[in-house]
Amino acid sequence: MELDKLNSYLSQKFEEWVYQQREIHLTRARPLSNEERANLNGYFERKILDLTRVAAVDHISNPAFYDELRERKMPIPMDFTSAVGLTLIDCVLLRKGFESISTLFHEMVHVVQTDLLGVRKMVELYFANLTKNGYLGVPFERQAYDLTARFSRGKSFSVREILEKELCH
Repeated sequence: MELDKLNSYLSQKFEEWVYQQREIHLTRARPLSNEERANLNGYFERKILDLTRVAAVDHISNPAFYDELRERKMPIPMDFTSAVGLTLIDCVLLRKGFESISTLFHEMVHVVQTDLLGVRKMVELYFANLTKNGYLGVPFERQAYDLTARFSRGKSFSVREILEKELCH
């Protein structure tokens, strides 16, 4: 399968998986705690703080369609089982034992990215970059890591303002 068809296929399958997983995990997800809100206030606007839900999970599973990729001897784009966090639109999964404010911050950057771009465009662009450049070559990940580093240094900024300039120019 050529790269463009693979990206289109993966985008469609992954978008379906994101919505499915979000519905599953929202049933156990909680709003941000008062302490989390206090730590994240100012970086994220109230809308995002109110919208985001967090679910602690034992592990993050790979999508079921990965079995189909293996059968077709197609590459697996990303192994989610080693991830400590995953953003499903507005539902953040944090692997138990790795729940930290910086991991939550990183995942909430993805909530804002998805809010700005919409789920379909976010997924399409993510997978196009993932298959071409690998995980650390995905601009959304670089943004999240860069902003998390700034957050960890105590710098004050608005995530949305920075992302609007970078994503919506």
